[in-house]
Amino acid sequence: MDRPAPGKERSGWRDAAAGWSLGVLAFVAVSWRFGYGYASGDQDEVLPLLLHTLDPAVLANDWFVGTQTADFSVRTYFVRMLWLLAQVMPVWMVILAVDVLCFGVLGHVLYRIGQRMYGADARGRLGAALGTFAALALTYKWTLGSNDLVYAMLVPEMAAWPLALYAGLRISEIGIYSGVEEAPRGRLVGLAVLLGVAAWFQVLVALQVGVLTGCALLVGAWQARKSGYQALVPVVLFVAVFGIASLPASVPLFVQQVGSAGVEAEPDVFYLIGPFRNPFHHMPFSFSVGSYAKFGLVTVLGLAAAVVMQRSGRLRMPGVLWAWLGVIAVALGIGTVFTEFVPVLLVAKLQLFKLTVVAKALFVLLIGGGLASLISVRWATWVDARSVVPVLVLGTGLLLVGSFVLVAANWEPAVSRVGPLVHQTTDLGRMEAWIQQETAPDAVFAVPPATSTFRSTAQRGAVVTYASYPYKDSYMQDWYRRMLAIAPIDPPRRGMGLKPVLDAAYHTQTAEDWRRLAPEYGIDYVLTRDHQLAMPLVH
Repeated sequence: MDRPAPGKERSGWRDAAAGWSLGVLAFVAVSWRFGYGYASGDQDEVLPLLLHTLDPAVLANDWFVGTQTADFSVRTYFVRMLWLLAQVMPVWMVILAVDVLCFGVLGHVLYRIGQRMYGADARGRLGAALGTFAALALTYKWTLGSNDLVYAMLVPEMAAWPLALYAGLRISEIGIYSGVEEAPRGRLVGLAVLLGVAAWFQVLVALQVGVLTGCALLVGAWQARKSGYQALVPVVLFVAVFGIASLPASVPLFVQQVGSAGVEAEPDVFYLIGPFRNPFHHMPFSFSVGSYAKFGLVTVLGLAAAVVMQRSGRLRMPGVLWAWLGVIAVALGIGTVFTEFVPVLLVAKLQLFKLTVVAKALFVLLIGGGLASLISVRWATWVDARSVVPVLVLGTGLLLVGSFVLVAANWEPAVSRVGPLVHQTTDLGRMEAWIQQETAPDAVFAVPPATSTFRSTAQRGAVVTYASYPYKDSYMQDWYRRMLAIAPIDPPRRGMGLKPVLDAAYHTQTAEDWRRLAPEYGIDYVLTRDHQLAMPLVH
C-alpha cells in the first residue's frame, strides 16, 4: 500500500493569500498575453441569454435565445448566478468580477492540491506556487481538445473546475489513504455535495471528475478488501450523495436529451457535434500537431517528476495520482475509438478529451514540485520567508489595479488588450452600436456566421451564428439548417477552418436569395461584406 498522505496540515491565511494571489496574477498575465475577451467568442452563448433574462424585451425575437429560454440548458444556473449579481452592478462589471474570482479560486485550489501532493514545507510551498502559476498562465491550452481550466474570457466551466477538482481529489485521497471502510462519512458527504454543485455550472466537468473520484474510491475499496462489503459503503455513499446533489442540473438535462433523442434528420447529430462543428474538441485525428507536442511535453516531464519524487519519498499521494491518470488514459482511448473508428453519439457528447485538462494540471503541478525538490532547503526556506506572501499579495494587487488604471488612462498598449474596447473602433463595432440605437428592438438580422459580437453589442436578433450552439438534438438540426440556408456550402467531411468558409458562402448570397429567405426566417436586415445594411423585400 502507498505511504500515507499525512494531510493534517492546516492552511493558514498565508497559504490562502498565496493561492488567491497566484490565481489573480495569472488573470493579469493571461489578459496581457491573450487579451481580455468580452461579448464575443464563446460568450455569444451566455451574454445574450443574460441580457434577455435581465430585460425580456431584449433579443425577444432571437432564435438562439428562444431555444435557451424554452428549455433548461447547460447555461441556466450560470446565467442565473450572473443575473443575481447584475441586480447590484453593471453587466460588464459582473463578468469581470466573476472572471477574476474564478481565477482566484482556481489559484487557491491548485496551490492547496500542490501542497497535498508534495508537502507544505518550504520546498512544497515553492513547488505549489510554481506549478499553480504555470498551470494557469504559462501552459494555456496545452491540452488535447482545445480546453483548459481558464480562458481569455469568462465561460461557465471556469466556475465548475475549482469545485470539482478540490472535492474530487480530496475524496480520492480520503478513500485511498484513510482506508475506505474508515473514511470519515461527514467529510465525504460534504465534499460529494460540493462536487454535485459543480454540475450546476458544467455538468460534464462534474461528471468526468466524479468518474475519476469513483474509480479512486474503488481502488481504496480493493485495498481494504479484507473488510468485505463494508469497504464499498463509502463508494455507494459518494455515488448517492453526488447524484442527489447534482439532480437540479442532471435531471432536466437528462429529460431534455431523452426527449430530443432519435431526431430523424440528415446529417446525424454525431456529425454536427464532431466532424462538422467541433472536430478540434472531439476528434483526436483533427487535433493539431502543436497541441500533441505541448501536451506530450508536460506529460513526459510530469511523469518523470512523479517517478523521481515518489522514489525519494516526496510524493505524498501517489495512489490518487496513478488512479486518476490511469482512468484518464483509458477514457482517452475510448474517446479515440468511439469517435474516429466507431462513431458513438454518447461518447462525443461526453467530450472525454476534456480530461486532458485535469491531466495537464496534475503534470504541471508535479513539474513545479520536481523543480522545487532540486532546490536546496536553505534557499527554499529563504524564498519562503514570511515576508514573501505579503509582497506577492501587494504586487498582484498593484498589477491588477495598475492594469485597470492604464486602460482608464487610454494607454494604447493596455487598451489594445481589452477586446470590447478594440471592437468599438472597428467598422463592425460602430455598425452594431448604430443598429442598437437606430433599429427596432424586435428586428432580426442575417449576419456573417463567424460574427460572435452581434447579439451582445447590437442587442438584436440574429438568424444564426457559429458560436451560439444549442445542445439539444432537435435544436442542433435547426442550427445546421439555418447555417446552410444563409451560408450554402457542401457539407465538409471535417469542419476544420469552417468559419471563413461559411462567411465566404454567406457573402455570395444575392439580393434575390435574401428575399427568398426573409419570410422563412423573419429577416428584416442583412449585414453585408462592408458592414452596411441591406433590407430585403417586406415580408
